Amino acid sequence: MNKFLILGDSYFDYKIYRNVLHCPTNLWMNQLNEKYQNQYKFYNYAKSGTGPQYALKILNSWLEKGMISKNDILMIHLSNPDRIDFMCEPELTGHMNQISFDFDKMKSHCTVGNTPEDLMLKDSRLKRVKLFYEEFQNEIDFSFCIFKNEILYMNLNYISFLYTISKLYNVKVILFATISPALPIGLENFINLNYENFFISKYNLFDLSFDEIFDEEKSSVAGRLKFDKRFNHFSCENHEIMLEYIEKVIKNDYENLPKFKKNFKSVNEIFSHVTEHRRMTHENEMNHTKNQFIYE
Repeated sequence: MNKFLILGDSYFDYKIYRNVLHCPTNLWMNQLNEKYQNQYKFYNYAKSGTGPQYALKILNSWLEKGMISKNDILMIHLSNPDRIDFMCEPELTGHMNQISFDFDKMKSHCTVGNTPEDLMLKDSRLKRVKLFYEEFQNEIDFSFCIFKNEILYMNLNYISFLYTISKLYNVKVILFATISPALPIGLENFINLNYENFFISKYNLFDLSFDEIFDEEKSSVAGRLKFDKRFNHFSCENHEIMLEYIEKVIKNDYENLPKFKKNFKSVNEIFSHVTEHRRMTHENEMNHTKNQFIYE
């Protein structure tokens, strides 16, 4: 039986809901697994809060062990490249996304300080992330400054790598990616690469999540740290659409992909808490939606 390998962050992570009451059964990943379980064995290693380094580390391990075979499917979300997989205690992996870097000011920052105290008490790992950052801030800033261009161009390089993997191994790669708007190349430049064994979506998943909000309410939360009520940052309506979208991609029906639903939810329906602190200008998030979502 062929394998269906899923890598990425909270958009693809189903494990964080195992102990959640009232978790809907129609999450697109669950439905996909049910529909294709007789054709593929599913392996989902997506982990909330991680970045592309973490995902590609797992893929490289599979490649080294010869675990990728002809006609397998690899579905990957290349999240924000400044989610660096810092060396830390295993329990903090996936929480390092609280540390990010402002490439304009050339300075890192940790968003944990803006987290409500009740949530800090629920998860001691947040405090430990803050302590990690305070201890290694100089080293973190130094690393970002030294590898600035490598980090900015990271996902472009990974896209090229994954396209090559589709050719060399004859596997199907389904890809969602985040590309910095500061770069001269955007997602639209890669669409021409699509063929039967490689598909990169024109959609930025962060944009899709943000676009669920009523247009007139977006500016009130843009750039702020937000605590998301939604499963995988999508409302039920877009879970259904994502399932249809992925199924059509699997069948190479690239010309009839569904459009995601937009402008239909209030801020209060989507977020349980929005901090006062803006981690970026709301214009920046309105333009390219580098969001910061956290689950309670």
